[in-house]
Amino acid sequence: MASDKLQAVDVQLKVSVQAAHDSLCHDRKVLEAVWSIPVPVLYFCAFVAMLFAHIPATNMYEQAYAVSSTLATSGSDTVTTDSTMKFYNIGQISDVFEWLTDAFVPAVFITEDYNGNALAKDRWGRVAAFNKVLGAVNFQVTQKAMH
Repeated sequence: MASDKLQAVDVQLKVSVQAAHDSLCHDRKVLEAVWSIPVPVLYFCAFVAMLFAHIPATNMYEQAYAVSSTLATSGSDTVTTDSTMKFYNIGQISDVFEWLTDAFVPAVFITEDYNGNALAKDRWGRVAAFNKVLGAVNFQVTQKAMH
């Protein structure tokens, strides 16, 4: 009786070599498919982490907006002899140098905080966090053709 059960089990456990090979190939394909999902996700997460660590976009935007709102203020307010040149009021070349001297340099290259206390040398300038202006300043002079 025990030998009959053993023979019945032996008959059920026989698998052809081709069927075993096909099963292993299928298992390998399933494993590759399963690993094809998390690996790109991990690479993407690493890319995003490096992107945020490498380029501080929020700080750059806040800094660029602060500089532009300080330097390119509205020129629509009343202009008196005591008021400084506004960016939008520049009309001739001499106004550019007045704006640079009276507005640009004091606003960008600050050496004191808002309380009037002297800043450490590594904190000088409104753009000290990056040690450079975030963008180029290009001065061009175009002469009007005389008719």
